[in-house]
Amino acid sequence: MVKDIINELKNNLVLQTNYEINQKVVDEVIDYCAKNHDLETGFRLALSTDYDKSLDYSKLYEYYISVKDDFYFGEIVCVLEPSTAELNKYYKMILDTKDEDFISEVRHYIQRLYVLNSKEEIDAFFGI
Repeated sequence: MVKDIINELKNNLVLQTNYEINQKVVDEVIDYCAKNHDLETGFRLALSTDYDKSLDYSKLYEYYISVKDDFYFGEIVCVLEPSTAELNKYYKMILDTKDEDFISEVRHYIQRLYVLNSKEEIDAFFGI
């Protein structure tokens, strides 16, 4: 079933078939994405299941942080709407990269997505 989901997500923005998506399936798709450097399929899965708050996408956030991709990180923040505590955790992981360009890009991307006008608003968004 995971292969079917991956193939469908490669051809569609969201799943067209009604699959039974559980945490094991989410983790397997994310593992596939990380192994194959497939940023888009993970995002599309998140987009397909955004209403199911019981699913944990922390592996996907961590993957996007590990490859330092501000676009996909920002997009799943927008789609999955994590709590302030979760955002704070992920932002600390971003800061831990010590990559000033990546940190700046994430802040700028979130600023544009959420129309934040000041450093204080951005910091508040991330719970700092």
